[in-house]
Amino acid sequence: MENILFINHKEKQCGVYQYGKRSADILKNSNKYNFIYIEILSENELWNNIQFHKPIAIIYNYHTSTMPWFGRHSIIRYSNIVHYAIHHEGSEPDHIQFNYYLYPDSIYNDTNKRFSIPRPLFENKNINYNYCLKLYIFIFIFLIGT
Repeated sequence: MENILFINHKEKQCGVYQYGKRSADILKNSNKYNFIYIEILSENELWNNIQFHKPIAIIYNYHTSTMPWFGRHSIIRYSNIVHYAIHHEGSEPDHIQFNYYLYPDSIYNDTNKRFSIPRPLFENKNINYNYCLKLYIFIFIFLIGT
């Protein structure tokens, strides 16, 4: 199975963190890709994980206040990897050009590089994640395949 990294920050008392953790927990159930959840604090830590896991794609649970260390260098350095940003609020960063933006907004109108994704609202581990998992996987298969 091919690896996809899911990058989150480490501050657990944060809504952005919670969103990312819940999303990663759903994606880990995939039979198609090996989703690897990692909490990091620096670009060097990111680069070390990229070298170790050799992913085909990276999902950044990105917000400027939670990943101030992240810059365009990683996308330029690893241009062979597809870079996704979960975009939480505000305007998209000018200094970073992700390949795709994922919006946690059910009424967002998809475009060729910007897609709506479901909100991972589940707390109970006994809940069947199949619907959200299928939706996430469909998005990744569609995007990685293009």
